[in-house]
Amino acid sequence: MHGYLKAVGLGAYDTRRAYASLIEKVTENPDVTSIVQTGQDSHVAVLFSLMTEASGLAVCGEYEEDEHFRTDFAFPFVRADAVSSTAPCSVQRRTGGDGYEGLCDDYRIGMPLIFHLNNFARLLQTGRNPEDITSVSFSGLASDGKILLPTFDTADREKTKVRAEERTRQIEQAMGGDQQAMERLSFQEMNLFATVNSRLQKEDLYTVIESFFMPSGMETDQYALMGEITACTPWENRMTGAKGWFLEVTAADIPVRVSIAADDLMGDPQPGRRFKGNIWLQGTVEC
Repeated sequence: MHGYLKAVGLGAYDTRRAYASLIEKVTENPDVTSIVQTGQDSHVAVLFSLMTEASGLAVCGEYEEDEHFRTDFAFPFVRADAVSSTAPCSVQRRTGGDGYEGLCDDYRIGMPLIFHLNNFARLLQTGRNPEDITSVSFSGLASDGKILLPTFDTADREKTKVRAEERTRQIEQAMGGDQQAMERLSFQEMNLFATVNSRLQKEDLYTVIESFFMPSGMETDQYALMGEITACTPWENRMTGAKGWFLEVTAADIPVRVSIAADDLMGDPQPGRRFKGNIWLQGTVEC
């Protein structure tokens, strides 16, 4: 059973029997069906059940000769609208065959982001290559989260944005082999390390660090993030009545739509405040 069902309001299906009944409900009455021919006698079918305006459950498998649907795997999902990155992406099938994962080389955080690909059926259907991907919209299912107050920021935000863009350019140059860019980044990192250590002697950690986006746990597509909430919308699962929040979070300058159950979120979400939590990163690509 999937560990992030609660993040889309399906936490009540917490036993094997209940989970099996949930899969049966979705396969009998899906909202959207995508069928992709993968060979002369083989195909992939993805059945989507929308249980809120932007989240639900996807069941993947194939229809057999007697029209019976054989389930291979299922996953909860949340869709995002805003473009998160236009950096180059690559896509490959996950080990074990339970879906596809993408890798986005976004230099804003200095490392590639690995995410679960929500719309892999569309990519297979169009026959496009990963090189044709023009953008990706990130979303995430949160297992837990806290609301933090914003930092007291007296700096000019426009200057901060310019510095962040300059750092991104330097990382890109360094990745291309520019020795001077490598030296500048190393010098900046040493200065930053010294500044953080100095401020931590008198200040709380979360007044020094405004946002972060970093790997967490054993799975490659799980991340810990903290960032500013730009919008928040309550949701209610139409099947179970469970309630939660869609949070539009900007972490390390990357927008992510986060879905979380109401009782897994500590604090009152409001635009301008910050969200801190652990997410399963998902992505929807455009090509």
